[in-house]
Amino acid sequence: MSSDTLIIIKATLGAVSVCIFFLATALFFYYFRIRFTPLPHIYRWHGRRHPLWIPTFQRPVEGKPPRKMTLDEIERTLPRSIDGGMGMGGKCLVCLDLICDGQNVRGMACGHCFHCSCIDPWLTTNASCPTCRNEVFMDKTDK
Repeated sequence: MSSDTLIIIKATLGAVSVCIFFLATALFFYYFRIRFTPLPHIYRWHGRRHPLWIPTFQRPVEGKPPRKMTLDEIERTLPRSIDGGMGMGGKCLVCLDLICDGQNVRGMACGHCFHCSCIDPWLTTNASCPTCRNEVFMDKTDK
């Protein structure tokens, strides 16, 4: 090989190395720009760094406010039971604690199970299951 050929090979390798470096740098910054930019369909930004996004679980369904239940309605519709194995693997889905034998629990029509002390405050403000949002079965006279 002549010295001219070696110079051309070294120059080509140098140019390719520089191109690979700049390409890797551009991909690095592109990744972090995509990774840390909020999705446009989740947040609407209005000149400030303040999200105006309201999660769907906080919006009333079809414009109706959530139905509330009194403690009498809760007792009549969802009576207490003393059980240790109801529902989703014997776990209260509000406090995520195990449901043990002898504890007061309420089983919903949807199959979810909760400690009475966990679900009663929820049901006084929302007549629905906090996990799946199915409405609690109510008598027609209660509606």
